[in-house]
Amino acid sequence: RIGFLAANLIGPALSWFIRFSTTNDIALDYSAFVLGFKRAFAGKIDTLDLLNKLSSMKQKNNVDGYIAEFDKYRSLLPAATLSTEALTNLFIKGLEPTLAKELRLHKVTTFYAASEMASTAAHCYAPSMLGSAPMDSMPDYPTDADGDVIISIHQTTRNSHPTRSGSHGSAYRTRSDYKGSHSSGSANSELCQVSGLI
Repeated sequence: RIGFLAANLIGPALSWFIRFSTTNDIALDYSAFVLGFKRAFAGKIDTLDLLNKLSSMKQKNNVDGYIAEFDKYRSLLPAATLSTEALTNLFIKGLEPTLAKELRLHKVTTFYAASEMASTAAHCYAPSMLGSAPMDSMPDYPTDADGDVIISIHQTTRNSHPTRSGSHGSAYRTRSDYKGSHSSGSANSELCQVSGLI
């Protein structure tokens, strides 16, 4: 087992092993090896510094970058340093305010669930309207193969001018008109519906 671990060591850990193996009996048992390794590297990770980084971290740009950075420091924490609830709350606290509010409304309880929902929510809403108006909220009018809205012409007895309407008989804008008035890159609305975000 010692040989297998040694083959996977790099950097300072490998340098330590070379020194350690030359000054100790080659028949050293595994428990003694582990003890020596722990003594050499105990305290190298500053837990308090990691906690300070996690508690002060804020989402600056896209949410996926924030998730990756938070997860990097989270993975360095010694086991059982923070409860699942405390870690999740730190993650949510650092999110953009409207995203944080969205997650608190859904009462997520684990970091994994919170990161998944934050990523989904960020793609379900326009950046300028996050938390207020779901994207792709245009009525689901029937479309042809090219994605153009199918319209029908209705003639009324009170008005000789025809009106354009969708399947619900109400006036509407075309999809191109709708897209022009909102941010580009709308998300998959089915994903948002499944996630309970719209």
